[in-house]
Amino acid sequence: MTLGEKIKSSRKIANIRGEDLGNIVGVTKAAISQIENDYLKGGPAPSLIVKIAEALNDRTILTTYLENNPAYQAIIPKIFSDLNNIRRDPAIIFSRFATEAEEAVDAARILSDIFSNAEPSAHPMFCETLIAKLEQIVDVQRCAEVLFLQLIAGGVISDADRCEIHARQQRKCIDHGHHKLDKGAA
Repeated sequence: MTLGEKIKSSRKIANIRGEDLGNIVGVTKAAISQIENDYLKGGPAPSLIVKIAEALNDRTILTTYLENNPAYQAIIPKIFSDLNNIRRDPAIIFSRFATEAEEAVDAARILSDIFSNAEPSAHPMFCETLIAKLEQIVDVQRCAEVLFLQLIAGGVISDADRCEIHARQQRKCIDHGHHKLDKGAA
């Protein structure tokens, strides 16, 4: 799917006219038409794509933009080679997530031990260990983001479903008192 097709599809799902979308993001109806028909040489500015994605509440527009962008395809994978390791198939992503989660649990246990000491920074190689273990934890977050984006892009769930999943988890945390501040912490 081209970027224009994706934007047009998202706009229709959101039941927003091209003219209204243009007004929201600060361009003309004709500009929206050119974008949706992929007529703009070099494509629209990244800042406009972000505005359109926000206006339509569809983050998958951003991934479609990146996947269709020659600069992204040629340069970003060379600079961030670890991004090449992320496969798009949900089964592979779930498997990768499980592996990353196991490594993150081990990392969290190590950090818990370090921070249980009165002077955690006195631990040998504190900074290096902290950074390395936090990187393992970030890998879980990154895998989760890729997983959700691919489930949305594949039509398995919608972005509204993703938001509801996050909201339900937030409500569970609040119900269990996980977000209550200690009186001395405020």
